[in-house]
Amino acid sequence: MIMDWARGADVASPTCVVVYGDGVKCTSPAVRINNTLCWNCYRWSHRRGGVDPNGRRRFRPKGALLAFLQSAAHATTDECIIVTGYSERPKIEYQGTMMWCSRAVWFMAHGNPGRLWVLHTCHRGDEGCVNIRHLYLGDSKRNVVDRDDAGRTVRGEDQRGARLTEDDVRKIRELLADDWTQTAAAKEFGVSPRTVSDIARGRRWAWLDAGHAASPTQDVTTAGTTS
Repeated sequence: MIMDWARGADVASPTCVVVYGDGVKCTSPAVRINNTLCWNCYRWSHRRGGVDPNGRRRFRPKGALLAFLQSAAHATTDECIIVTGYSERPKIEYQGTMMWCSRAVWFMAHGNPGRLWVLHTCHRGDEGCVNIRHLYLGDSKRNVVDRDDAGRTVRGEDQRGARLTEDDVRKIRELLADDWTQTAAAKEFGVSPRTVSDIARGRRWAWLDAGHAASPTQDVTTAGTTS
């Protein structure tokens, strides 16, 4: 039976038609599915119910990733060294523990970083950069700064479960400036008075239109509106 995803593939191809997630084409002899897949790609697909193997992680010989990271731990280039073939930040089991590949590189070059985070000056950690010359240590606060600098922060309405949009927050600020109580504004938008209080005091959404100032002394509990 030919899988639906294989119907448009070249028949009797001398090599496997699969292209891995890193863009490299499989070069193994095609022996399955009308000579379109190699044995490894066919087995990978078959074990997953016949899903399309295109885009899968490229098979690495045992020890190949470790050797690649050891090379990156002694890199002399200033260019990013990317671990390819992963859909997310790559991991490896090193010294009996699963860890990010970049952390394993730090182990190899400098030893155990302990409770500190291994961060990236190039901000390409999520892409798999493991160049030791791009790595440095920092605490959790520094990691947050590094994440913000890299533009990976999820905040505001992009957060899972967010109940307010940016326009909602701007409107709340306008209502408070028009002498609405925080309780009344909270009822208007279906949130708690504490949420509105945090917006007024800059404890939440302070990054939105930075520099906006709301009165922190407005009543949190008094009900009612003004028109």
